[in-house]
Amino acid sequence: MTTVSGSPPSRRARQVVELLVAVLLSPGSAAGEVVDQSVAIPASAQVTQLVQSSALVPVENRNPVGGGAADLDGNGTLDVLVMHRLPEELPLLLLNDGQGHLTDAPTGHLPVLEAGETFTAALVDLDNDGARDVYVGRRSHDAVWLNDGQGVFHDATATWLPEGWGGTTALASGDLTGDGRPDLIVVQSGAVRVLENVFGNALREATSELLPQPLEGVHCVLLFDADGDGDLDLMTAGAETLQCFLNERPRMRALAPRHNPQRQPVTGLATGDLDGDGLPEVVMSRRGQPLVWRNRGNTQFVSQPGLIRAPGFANGIVLADVNGDHRPDVILPMTGPNALIVNPGTKGQWRLQPGWLPSDNEASRLAFVGDFNGDGLPDLYVANDGQDCLYLQVSKP
Repeated sequence: MTTVSGSPPSRRARQVVELLVAVLLSPGSAAGEVVDQSVAIPASAQVTQLVQSSALVPVENRNPVGGGAADLDGNGTLDVLVMHRLPEELPLLLLNDGQGHLTDAPTGHLPVLEAGETFTAALVDLDNDGARDVYVGRRSHDAVWLNDGQGVFHDATATWLPEGWGGTTALASGDLTGDGRPDLIVVQSGAVRVLENVFGNALREATSELLPQPLEGVHCVLLFDADGDGDLDLMTAGAETLQCFLNERPRMRALAPRHNPQRQPVTGLATGDLDGDGLPEVVMSRRGQPLVWRNRGNTQFVSQPGLIRAPGFANGIVLADVNGDHRPDVILPMTGPNALIVNPGTKGQWRLQPGWLPSDNEASRLAFVGDFNGDGLPDLYVANDGQDCLYLQVSKP
């Protein structure tokens, strides 16, 4: 049986206290550091409830596959939803008091899952009521859970999804049609399909209406404004190719596909302006090294292999400005120690940043970035095969 690595709670508590004292007293250090607050420490300290709720599931069976961080209960603070692969691995809904204290939501806040595997999930406001709902990709039948605005969800699958719709393994959401309502791009058995949001009341398939051709062999999808015209465009990635589709309503136009070097399976896609030229790049996490696709304008993307190097197998990717220099940095949830790679700007080298993330040898699957404790600094929640972690960033004098 796999067990949670680390020291007994009392010893870990002393380590955290010593680390916080060292951080606050250390002169001449970096502008900030992310401190692990997820250990089993006394109830007066932070995130004790996170440890307790995470530990309810046997460690060897924990397989986080999707979710997100958003204000789910309407109190203005970031909450967390994590879905797991098997139905006996209960979804984790953690509500935030605004100080970084995450507590397990009361029974009845989430619907009961039917038998079968869950592949992915995302938070998206489907009914445009200002509260994030949940789209769940499952083997037998996908699900839609609507949020009442107070963090209580009910199953609306029967009225929202086409009959027999299921098997979604990856998805992206955004307004593709310009009506102000989020639509969905989903991947099922490697094929890309489109769900159009109909008046905030249902989702209907519109694949043939929006896509110019059938798309197969896809692992991940991304919606972003590739050409700067204000519309969301589509990027698809698989082991063979990466391809961009420009949104030219009512249909999308395919650009020439680009080869995926070494044909490494893609585990995640993220976008951000890495070089400060006003154009969004695309970064792929893969079963080998990450790959950057630089945007050279006129919708021309050129691969830059070797720009970002990871010390192991990345299970996903997040871009976020962690150190406050207004440049997106790269966070890779890894099998093994997670990686934070700070953006050096146009004249430096991308390097792994030591000392920001505490050592963690769990297999991390997902990462969510946001200000969990209201201090204006970005924090990091990591969903693991094992003990989930919340890393709170602290400023140094």
